[in-house]
Amino acid sequence: MPSAAFGGTRATPETSSAAPPQASGAPDEASGCRTCDALHVSTQREDRASVDDLDEMMALLGELEPLPPEDDAAWSDDEPWARAERLVELAEIIGERRWAEAVPLALSRMCLGDPGETMRACMGQLECALSDEALESTMLDALRSGPAGARYWAAQELSLGQALGPRPGNAVVVPALLEATHDAEPLVREAAVDSLVSIATYHPEWRDRVRRELGRSPDARRSLSELDDFERGEAIEAEALRAAEHGSPLRMIRTVRRCGRAFRPGCPIAWEALEETADPGVRRCGVCAEPVYFCATTAETLERAAAGACIAREEPSPQDLPQQRFAEAWSKPSILRARHAEARRSKQKEAGIREAIASGVDERRCPDCDWPVPRFRVSCYVCGHELGRG
Repeated sequence: MPSAAFGGTRATPETSSAAPPQASGAPDEASGCRTCDALHVSTQREDRASVDDLDEMMALLGELEPLPPEDDAAWSDDEPWARAERLVELAEIIGERRWAEAVPLALSRMCLGDPGETMRACMGQLECALSDEALESTMLDALRSGPAGARYWAAQELSLGQALGPRPGNAVVVPALLEATHDAEPLVREAAVDSLVSIATYHPEWRDRVRRELGRSPDARRSLSELDDFERGEAIEAEALRAAEHGSPLRMIRTVRRCGRAFRPGCPIAWEALEETADPGVRRCGVCAEPVYFCATTAETLERAAAGACIAREEPSPQDLPQQRFAEAWSKPSILRARHAEARRSKQKEAGIREAIASGVDERRCPDCDWPVPRFRVSCYVCGHELGRG
């Protein structure tokens, strides 16, 4: 049965052929941008403080019609933007005064989608009214029995708290999100899938079930591929941590830095992709048929560059660079952070060397590292020493 907290009867999913929201239309006089006005209403409305108690807030929300879906043609007019502005304003008051009882009714007025990111602003305010536990239970109710807009935002919110640490609520949240992957609204299904993958990312104990349940859905392929990438990154970082703990040096790869005939489509960059020759320090490019010389020192690199040769050098392997885009650096062991920092410094230096030898070795030299510095440059590509333009 639909919950009374979400305005009675659950809204039936609509299919709209309306065009996406347009930026045209008469702008609000305050700033000329309806979206900006909706996001900053707290400084523009004189009647914000007129909502004296919770009963009045509930009455105001009850009078506010639910917002149309983002793809509804109604958003080309001013009226839905005015309602969105009012909803953001009321949500701000709800958050400030911690009126948790008003959150479900406010959710029931939210849009399926996020025109101008107004609903994101609204959701951020409503979060302030709820504790973590209350947020979870409220969003579960919305996901199960709210209208389409409430279900959409609840599906997104349910992944946020789960990422911050062990949460026993996952035992309830995951099944609810799995059920939502069969919702009639595509946007709700997509939000549920993304939240499930986010939970599985931070909580490996749920990965097998999430993969098993979502593997049958074509809508989940993109999100599951992101989880695959994350797991590969985890494995690479675990290997890097073991190497750091054993004091192993950075793993290096050889890459082509300079092409005597200028790089062209199809040029191999990896040393391993070049044809071997009798000299282990020289390989041949299959695209331009030029020899490529491996250079281990500054002097050798500059000598080969001056002769116009193709040059390869060593740089840190990607396996020693940070992999996990979800994990904060501070959450990793200090010894792994130090290895990543060393690899980044080496990578940046080699990137600078590539730029330095591309500019021509007849340029002036850096007094600190002896690499070429073009006269239009203020500082050295390699070490950063400031010479000024010359």
